[in-house]
Amino acid sequence: MRTFVLIATCYMIGSVPFSYIVAYVARGIDIRVEGEGNVGGRNVFRLVGARFGIAAGTLDASKGLIACALATPLASSWIALWMAGFAAVLGHNFPIFLKGRGGKGVSPAMGFLLGRFPLPLLSGALLIGLLFLLERKLRFCIGIGMASIPLIFMPLFKVSIYDIVATLLLVSSLGVKRIIDEAYMKQVKQKSGWK
Repeated sequence: MRTFVLIATCYMIGSVPFSYIVAYVARGIDIRVEGEGNVGGRNVFRLVGARFGIAAGTLDASKGLIACALATPLASSWIALWMAGFAAVLGHNFPIFLKGRGGKGVSPAMGFLLGRFPLPLLSGALLIGLLFLLERKLRFCIGIGMASIPLIFMPLFKVSIYDIVATLLLVSSLGVKRIIDEAYMKQVKQKSGWK
């Protein structure tokens, strides 16, 4: 029962749509139907401005960090701890408050990993920043940086193989969500003529 309550709580925390709230309060924009249609910091950044996008991304990341802070002392097992992290990301991706229309999960996933493995996460974030200075392709840089966390930096910092596998699953789930989002938006645009 304690594990169920923990997971449900983390899902509800993840469901708080900070990016949607920031965009709506700042400009009255519903980011589900503007820009790329994604309820995340990047869409806020593009539609509303840099400072609002950074604020939204930070708030979204805090959801994963809070989930980690809750689960670390309360989880009954290693699996329960990771389930809490996945629940926060799932809540962000499919929020109950927006009828399942959420973000891609990168920010809360990074928040959770920051709580669990700060040095590998910060190393991956530094790599993202360096790549962005060279390439200016944010999606590409985030993809490479996120993959580097379990494949390069976690082994470098001697993180257990179990945590590396769990992180790989978490990072892979972000790619699956991106594919789902792109397919959904393609259908929406075809039906409505929205560009």
